[in-house]
Amino acid sequence: MIQEKAYVDYANAHWRELIDRYQPSILWNDLGYPTGQANEIMSYFYNRVPDGVVNDRFDPGGQLGLHFDFSTPEYSQLTQIEPHKWESTRGLGYSFGYNQNDTDLNMISVDELVDLFVDIVSKNGNLLLNIGPKADGSISKVQLERLEGLGKWLDVNGKAIFGSRYWIRAEDLTPERIRVRYTTNKGKLYAILLDEPTFGKVTIPGIILPKKANITMLGVGGKLKWQQYSQNLSITLPHKSLVKKSPAYTLEISCMPL
Repeated sequence: MIQEKAYVDYANAHWRELIDRYQPSILWNDLGYPTGQANEIMSYFYNRVPDGVVNDRFDPGGQLGLHFDFSTPEYSQLTQIEPHKWESTRGLGYSFGYNQNDTDLNMISVDELVDLFVDIVSKNGNLLLNIGPKADGSISKVQLERLEGLGKWLDVNGKAIFGSRYWIRAEDLTPERIRVRYTTNKGKLYAILLDEPTFGKVTIPGIILPKKANITMLGVGGKLKWQQYSQNLSITLPHKSLVKKSPAYTLEISCMPL
């Protein structure tokens, strides 16, 4: 039985050793804990790592009402902004370890991964992405392709992600049927287009800019022309010959909307 004293003592000693030896910033448990022991371990952790945080998996389903600092939905994402910090956790495929049967068919694509990541960040979340190494420690080609694709996108669009915060709303759909996600960073608004524009302009609803505002597309030089039509912002996009194909395109607006 997992509630026997020997097991409880082992679990508690295991956590205390990890905390004492490594002072981890995050106490990431998975899943459940011996009844009545979690609060003691959390207290032990906070007393030694005052700035540390604890996930919600000491108490699956919130049945015991235990404390946590962030929630961890698995293979799922939220439909709206959640002010309380959260972290979506998933693998590149459907496994949390290396699976020799993984192929492109059951692995998230680079486009899907970027879209997922941006959507999560726009709603105040983190993405915890599991990578499964082979027995020799190497990473399979299909996993590397996804990681490198996400990294290349961040090389160009990182200003919209690193150190960013959510805006007053997370998403929109333009009249051109382009999905938009928003982030803010250092007084700037970022509108990230998850779909490739097929027209020379994009119209973002519900944004009114001051006349002094400048708009650029990350990775492309030069300011973009824009016009205000009532509460809709019309932006003339760079010529397609100037834009490298990307899983998503980021518009940087120099100041916050009115």
